Amino acid sequence: MEELGNPMSFNDKEKKRILQTLDAILASEGLANSSQMQNFLRFIVTKTIEGEADSIKGYTIGVDALGKPETFDPSTDPSVRVMAGRLRQAIQNYYYDDAKPDEPVIQLPKGTYVPEINFSEQPQNSVDEVPEVVLANMETSAGQVRKPFLIALATGLVAIALSVTSLYLYNSDKAVIETALPKPAQLLSEHSRLPVVGYSFEYDKNGMPPWITPSLAISRSLVAFSRFDEYRIVPRPDNSDDITSDYTINIFFSSSLRNNDLDAFVTLYRSRSNEILWSNRFSFAEPEPGGDVANLNRIESIVSSIMSPYGILYGDIISRAGPPPRLNCIRQIYDYFAKSDLQSYATGRACARQAVDAGNASSSMHAMLAFLYVEAHRRKFEDSGDDPLEKARALATRAIELNEANARAFQARFAVEKTSGNEERAVEAAQRAIGLNPYDRDILGDYAAYLTSQGLLEAAREPLRRATDLTPVPPAWLQFYQYLHADLIGDYQIADEVISISSNTESPLLAVARILAFERGGKEAWLESGVTSLELVKSDFLDDPYDAFLRRGFSKTLAKTLSDRIENAKASDRFAQMQKKTKS
Repeated sequence: MEELGNPMSFNDKEKKRILQTLDAILASEGLANSSQMQNFLRFIVTKTIEGEADSIKGYTIGVDALGKPETFDPSTDPSVRVMAGRLRQAIQNYYYDDAKPDEPVIQLPKGTYVPEINFSEQPQNSVDEVPEVVLANMETSAGQVRKPFLIALATGLVAIALSVTSLYLYNSDKAVIETALPKPAQLLSEHSRLPVVGYSFEYDKNGMPPWITPSLAISRSLVAFSRFDEYRIVPRPDNSDDITSDYTINIFFSSSLRNNDLDAFVTLYRSRSNEILWSNRFSFAEPEPGGDVANLNRIESIVSSIMSPYGILYGDIISRAGPPPRLNCIRQIYDYFAKSDLQSYATGRACARQAVDAGNASSSMHAMLAFLYVEAHRRKFEDSGDDPLEKARALATRAIELNEANARAFQARFAVEKTSGNEERAVEAAQRAIGLNPYDRDILGDYAAYLTSQGLLEAAREPLRRATDLTPVPPAWLQFYQYLHADLIGDYQIADEVISISSNTESPLLAVARILAFERGGKEAWLESGVTSLELVKSDFLDDPYDAFLRRGFSKTLAKTLSDRIENAKASDRFAQMQKKTKS
């Protein structure tokens, strides 16, 4: 490894700030339990700020910092090089998780033991400016390393510039695009422990379909990733031990063997274990002559199925045994949305509240806590006398302030406004959220559900179709609105199909759907199973169905209609009979 001198000099004030940051890094999770790594970093930073960078060599680090004997030979003993790689990773993790925005940035570039230290501000990138990736020198022969190239891509998710550094061809049938991690100075401070998703792209070295370039396919994929603020997105260098991600998404683009269609092979796996969670092949049809490539929108649909709430990633976070401790809070929050019970609500809200109260949680963490307080209002979970909706409103406002490009933040505002009965503001927030992420099935489904709850059935038709198309297995709440929409427009065949394939024990709304289906002439068994399920999952719903619907944001007119239908079904009488029978 080449040792490079560092010509930088620092005044006393700068030295003090650097040493304060050094102490913070030394105390971080990645270094706190390793005295040797602490000694390594302390040694090279101290030498640098004192103007003695020229003395930083593999030998001096081994002997003076790591306690090696004077006979230590770095040319035969790789321990310093190995530890430098671990230290580089630990520093990167610190700037991902714990850094303050105004801290000096300490980096350990590859190829040197001399740290780089700067005081540059974080760049402010516009989320609307996404330059096209430029892939140069595409004619290079197989096996030859191509010249490095750089690209700048503003990703709305983390507002960082991603640097693509080099492109390699392997002696196989695919070219691998290898990307370097963003510099720590370009990362947002993040303390909410969001899942980290790495990405990598490959393409067929024998050629792509003539109607598309690798740069277009890749840039469209990166735009899709950038729409999800509840993740930290990082490039995943191929063949690298610097694994900072919890999950990796690999997309391999190839020309179809049958025609000029584009095939995309998408694989999702856990980064550290390389355990594949999901893999599939998708085809994109060649456009008609003179046509555009609008069918590339399917890339965003694929990404949505992986990264949206109720998608593959969060399903794994909730269900897997022993996830990284960093993800415990996210797991607890989404555990509530899977179970919808008081205990999981209390656990999820406590960890989200703690993250927000720390003062540096992400926009999405504020939005998630806002959703939980909206649920508290709907389900009457809060008994402190405070209005959960007002707490939710303040959190949604703060989420938007933190990131005006975060679709989830506007979805949180939408949840607050629709539950408060503010139709105009609710629609405005929902449309803003959809504009920021038109392929998020949770947002589309949420909006379709709201329009249905207001009796705006024609307006609800298209977003409901899109949400359903993006969601092969809809969550219970979306199944209810699929049922209700079909019931209200008189498409009873579709309504009954939803009833037949859904489990009414998953949600009180699906239990209500069975009671409504009985009321319009359905099976007696539907009434009994619906009432039985409500006794288990929401025993007070039948006490005042009208209020229960209002708390979910239904219009007064539709809430009255549905509560009258429940009364006509004699569900309350059946419930009372069941309780009496149970007591006897």
